[in-house]
Amino acid sequence: MRAILFSLLCILSVQAAHAQNLGHNKGKATQQKYSISFADQTQVVYDGMDIKKIHQDFFLSGDRAYYTGHYINASGRYMHALKGFLPSESEMKFTDSFKMTPYGVSKMVKDDKLYDEQIKKFTALINASALLYQTRGKFVKSEEMMMLGLKIRGDRLGRTSPEFINSLHNLAVLKKNLGDYAESERIFSYIVPTLEKLYTKNSQRYVIALNNQAMLFAELGRTKKAISGLDAAIQLSEGTLYDNFIDAERIKTNRAILAQEQGDFELAGELYRSAIAGMEQKGFDDHPDYNNILIYYGALLVVNNDPNVLPFLEETRTNIQRKYGGKHPLLAKAILNTANYYLQQEDFEAAKTAFEEALEILQTAFGDEHKDVLNTLNYIGICEWQLGQIASAKQNLDRSVKGYMTQIEVIFTTMSEAEKTQFWRALKPNVDHYMAFAVDIADQYPEVLRSAYELQIKTKGILINSTTRTRQKILNSKDTALIALYNEFIRTKNLLANYYSSTKEDIAEDKIDLTELEAHANELEKELVNRSNDFDQSRVESISFSTAQQMLQADEAAIEIIRIPRKFGVSRGQVHYAALVLKSHFDEPKLVLFNNGEELETMYMKLYKNLIRLKMEDQQSYVNYWAPIENLLSGTSKVYVSVDGVYNSLNINTLLNPEGQYLIDQREYRMIPNTKYINDVRSESLNFHADKNAVLIGYPDYGNDEIFAPLPGTRDELQAINTTLNEENVETQLYLQNAATKSNIVKIEGPGILHIATHGFFLPDITNEDGMVMGVQVSKAQNNPLLRSGLLFSGAANIFNEELSLNASDNGILNAYEVMNMNLSNTDLVIMSACETGTGEIINGEGVYGLSRSFQVAGSKKIIMSLWKVNDAATKELMTSFYRYWMALGDPQIAFRKAQQKVKEEFEAPYYWGAFVMMN
Repeated sequence: MRAILFSLLCILSVQAAHAQNLGHNKGKATQQKYSISFADQTQVVYDGMDIKKIHQDFFLSGDRAYYTGHYINASGRYMHALKGFLPSESEMKFTDSFKMTPYGVSKMVKDDKLYDEQIKKFTALINASALLYQTRGKFVKSEEMMMLGLKIRGDRLGRTSPEFINSLHNLAVLKKNLGDYAESERIFSYIVPTLEKLYTKNSQRYVIALNNQAMLFAELGRTKKAISGLDAAIQLSEGTLYDNFIDAERIKTNRAILAQEQGDFELAGELYRSAIAGMEQKGFDDHPDYNNILIYYGALLVVNNDPNVLPFLEETRTNIQRKYGGKHPLLAKAILNTANYYLQQEDFEAAKTAFEEALEILQTAFGDEHKDVLNTLNYIGICEWQLGQIASAKQNLDRSVKGYMTQIEVIFTTMSEAEKTQFWRALKPNVDHYMAFAVDIADQYPEVLRSAYELQIKTKGILINSTTRTRQKILNSKDTALIALYNEFIRTKNLLANYYSSTKEDIAEDKIDLTELEAHANELEKELVNRSNDFDQSRVESISFSTAQQMLQADEAAIEIIRIPRKFGVSRGQVHYAALVLKSHFDEPKLVLFNNGEELETMYMKLYKNLIRLKMEDQQSYVNYWAPIENLLSGTSKVYVSVDGVYNSLNINTLLNPEGQYLIDQREYRMIPNTKYINDVRSESLNFHADKNAVLIGYPDYGNDEIFAPLPGTRDELQAINTTLNEENVETQLYLQNAATKSNIVKIEGPGILHIATHGFFLPDITNEDGMVMGVQVSKAQNNPLLRSGLLFSGAANIFNEELSLNASDNGILNAYEVMNMNLSNTDLVIMSACETGTGEIINGEGVYGLSRSFQVAGSKKIIMSLWKVNDAATKELMTSFYRYWMALGDPQIAFRKAQQKVKEEFEAPYYWGAFVMMN
C-alpha cells in the first residue's frame, strides 16, 4: 500500500532555512522535500562561531533565536532592529504605531536615505524577516519582503553582489515552494554556477544551492538528477558545512526521502536515523527541524507497517502542535502521516477526518490550487467513495482532477519530454483513482461515465501528443532561428545515439561526458518547447462527450479501452479493464467491465499467443477479450478502437466468434490512438498522390547468415511493390542488399511512403550488467525501451564479431531512439514489414514505447506494424496485395483489410494474415 505524504512547510534559520514540498511517487512513498534558504550572515558574521553563544544586538540575537528555532522571539528582535531605520517620530503617522511588525516596519523605512553599509544591514534584516514569514506560513508577506530586499540590493549594491545573489537564492526556494517551478528553475540555473564561480564548490553556499536545486529536480520528478545532486552535496559537505549546525543532517534527510521513494527503505532508514542522531548530538533536539525529520521517519514506519507507528505519529503531532499552534503547515504534514496510516489500515472514517483537518490548514497556507491541496482532496474523495458518500466523493475527486489538468497546462510548457514523462507518471495514479471510482458507481450514476470518458480522451497519449504538437509547431513556424535551434537539438540527439552505440573505452578516448551531453539535449528541448509556445497557445486538447459522439455516423461506434489498477476497497491490488462504448444515439458512454485484468495480461494472453503460434483454432480469446463488448455493437459496420494495456498486444481482427467468423469479416475496425481523433482520421486524404515519392528499403546483407538469416521474400516483396508504384507513376527509391544501410534510411526526409522489409527486434529484459547489447551500452538500454527496440540493416551482424563499419555511426542497427530524430513530417505511411515491430514496453495510457511510437514522433500519419514473428511468403503476399488494392481503391485502411482477407483465403490461420495492424 502506498503511503501518500505531502510537504508543506518552510523551516528556516538565519544560516539555513528549510522548506518541504510534495514529492513524486516511486515505489511506495511520496515524501516531503527539504530546501535550504540562505540568509546573509553565514560566512560573513558567524564563520565558525558557536551560534548558541551569540548575545549581541537585537539583529544578532534575533539570528540566534532563528538558529535555535524560536521564531516568535526572532520576529520581535528583528522588528526592534528594523525600528532603528525608521524616520523620526515627527515624520510618522499615528497609525504607524499599529504596524510594528517586521513587515510593517520595513514598509516605512526610506531606503534612499541610507548609505551602503546601512543598506547591507537593512536588507539583511528584510531578508531574514522574509524567511521568518515563510517559516510561519505567511507566504504573501514573505514574497513581498523578499522582492523588496531584492530590488533594493539590485539597485544599490549591484546585481552581481553576493547580497543580491543570496536574495535570488532564497527567491528560487520560495518560488519552488509556491509551485512556480519554471521561475525557480530559471533562477537556479543562474545562481548555481554563479555561486561556484564566486565561492568555489567547497563552500557552504554552493553546497546548499546544490541541495536546493536537487530538491527542485525531485519536485519535478527528475529523480536521477536529484539523487546525483544530493550525493554530490553530501560528499562536498564534509569539511565544508559547519559542524555546529545541522545542514549536513538536512541534506542527509533529503537523500533519505529519495531513497524511500525509490523503494530503498533500508538506506532511507539508515539516513533518517543518522540525521536524528546527529541533531541530538549537536544539541538540536529542541529545533523544529528535529520534529520535521521525525515526520519523515514516521512516514517510513507507515510504509513498513511498523506495529508501533501510531503512538510515534501521535507524539510527533503533539510536539509540533505545542510548538507551532494549530494552523501551521508542518502540523498538516504530521496529520497527513496519521491520515495515511488509517488509509493503509482501511479505516476510511478516521482517515477522512485526518485528511479534512490537514486540508483546512493547507488551504489557508497555500490556496486551492496547490498540488498538496489537490492531493488531499483526492484522498478525501477516496475515503468518501469507500464510505458510500458518493455525491461528496465525486465533488472532491472532480475538483482535484480539474486542478491536476490545470497544472499540466502550465507546467508542460516548460518541460522536455523526459521531464513531462516523470511529472505525468507522478500524477497518473490520481487519475486512475478517478477511473476506478467512476466504474464502481456507474450502475447507480451512469452520467459519471461522461466525465470519465472526457478525462480519458484528454489524458490518453498526453506525452506523445505534446511532443508531436511541439515538433509540428516548430517546423510550421517559418521562424528560421527556431528551426535552427531545432536542428541543433536533433544533431545533439543523433550525437547521443551515436555514443550510446559506442563502447565506454571509445567514449573515454573521445573525452565525452554523456551526462553533460544528455543535459545539453534536455535544455535545448525545453527551450524549444518554451519558444514554440509563442506560436500556438493551445495546450492539452479537450473535447466533450457530445462532441465526440457527433463525430459518429449512425452505423459507427467508438471504443475507449482503459486499464485501471485498483488501490482501494474489495478490488484492492487487482487490475480491471473498462471499455467505454459510444454510439451517436447513446445518452452516455456504455460501460463494459472486465474485472479479471490479471488473467487478461498473463494466462489469457499467453493462450492467445500460443494458439496463434501453433496455428490452432481459438474461440476462447473472443470470449476473454471481446464478447461483452460485441453485445453493444449491433447495427454497426465500422468501429473506431483506442486500446490500452494488454489490448496493445492483441489484433482484434483475429478473434474468432462462436459462429466461426473472424472479426475482420464481421465489420471494419479502425485502430486510433484516441477516439477524439475520429474526425481527423476520417478527413485524411484517401488517395496517394503521384507527386509524392516512396522509399523502399530492405533485404539487407547482414554480414553473417548464421547470426541473422536472410529474408529472400523481402527482396521479391520490395521489387513487386516498386513495380506497382512505378505503374502508378509514383517515383520510388529502392535500396536492397548492400544499399539497405542505416545511413541511407536516416538521411531521407519525408517521403510519402516509407516501406521497410527486414528483421526487427525488441528486448524486454536485459540481464547483463555491463558491455553492449544490440549495438548499445547495456547501462543505457536497461533504462530506455527505445534503445532496446530496432531494425536491422546491412552489416548488422558485425556487432557480434567486432568488425564494425568504418563509419562508427552506421553499425547496421537502427534503434527506436534514433528513429525519433528522423524527419517524416510529410510521410503518409510507414510500413515495417518485419517481425514484432509493434512490440515494446507498454505504458498504460501512452501505448507502446518502441518503433511504432518513434515513427509517430518522427511525423508519420499512419503506421503498419507487426505483433508477432511473421511468415516470409505470407508477408510478401500481404504487402504486394495491399499496394495493388490501395492504388485501385484510394483508401489505405480498406485496402489493408482486403489484403488481409485475400491472404486469409490461402492461409486461414491468423498467424499468417493477422500479425500486422494499421495504426492511424
